[in-house]
Amino acid sequence: MTTSEITVKRIFKSISTLNPIVHNYGKGRVIVEGQGSTEEARRIMPYLGEDSLAKKIVSTSSRFSEKQLWVVAYELMKSEEYKQMLIAEWTELYGGDDFADDEIDYLYY
Repeated sequence: MTTSEITVKRIFKSISTLNPIVHNYGKGRVIVEGQGSTEEARRIMPYLGEDSLAKKIVSTSSRFSEKQLWVVAYELMKSEEYKQMLIAEWTELYGGDDFADDEIDYLYY
């Protein structure tokens, strides 16, 4: 896999761990697991533009709307270094260099 094959959708899925996992069991019963991933936030911060809206979003919040995550994903899409890091992670996890979207889904959900 090359960096040109990394899509913004794949990046969006990879950063979705910024939010805690929410389970809705109906009738007002909701369980929230964790506080979101501050580790993920620290991991992506170096790849965000210094004065970018994405960096402001990640550095000032611990819960993110879908729109905010898309802003961050599009900013990360500009970073060749970030995409190379993702490829290295996926290669380590899957032992290869060709990853189907369902494999990426499984990794992040």
